[in-house]
Amino acid sequence: MVQIFPCEGSQPLWDQYLNPAVRELGLTARANIEKALPIIHKAGGVTSLAHFHKGIGLKGMIRDEQEKAIAELHEMGLDGMEAQYSSYSAEDAAFAARMIKKHHLLATAGTDFHGSNRPGVELGTGTNGSVCAPLELFTEISRRVARCLLPR
Repeated sequence: MVQIFPCEGSQPLWDQYLNPAVRELGLTARANIEKALPIIHKAGGVTSLAHFHKGIGLKGMIRDEQEKAIAELHEMGLDGMEAQYSSYSAEDAAFAARMIKKHHLLATAGTDFHGSNRPGVELGTGTNGSVCAPLELFTEISRRVARCLLPR
């Protein structure tokens, strides 16, 4: 289930932009994935599983369980998965790469930069340059978004 938990530093952003959108769309603060994915797609968005290895992701599951969850999410409409992330171990990155290839997911990248509340995490490069997303990654995301925005 998709759960929306804004961190304290983002409260003004949540109050001004996200919460009104949630209310306008008739969603509860805890929208489930089956409802959220089609809404995101209808709005022209592309969905991606971020930091699967963390508690807000699939932490606590063994790899087989994580793979099953990723397959189920993809069946529901998940478009992509983070191939690169600031705190991925080499094994996390290899697993993500296998899942992206096996399930034909869009590769995305994230640094988890949130400003000064995350010292050492730099915008665009992560921790100690741990994220270096190739231009092709952004090109493919842009292509996918453009396709979603075409009139039907």
